[in-house]
Amino acid sequence: MEVYSVTVEYRGSHSSDDYTSFTLWSTLEGARKALQKEREYALQKAKCFGCYNIETDTADCFVVSEGEYYGGVYNITINIEPIHE
Repeated sequence: MEVYSVTVEYRGSHSSDDYTSFTLWSTLEGARKALQKEREYALQKAKCFGCYNIETDTADCFVVSEGEYYGGVYNITINIEPIHE
């Protein structure tokens, strides 16, 4: 059996800004919906800085950077995690 992990990593211009979070989903469909919500949030935050670059935008991965001056990068991925019984 397996679950799907939606991992959100943010690497800011300062190491104190960095964070990683994840949520587990029993279905790929649920994980993809969660990725889309996280994508919208990350894109909204990046747009606040006025300059952003979408590096990857697929069903299972989204990467956006906040531009050269701010230097923050959001990396959102779906990973398959096995469950050990």
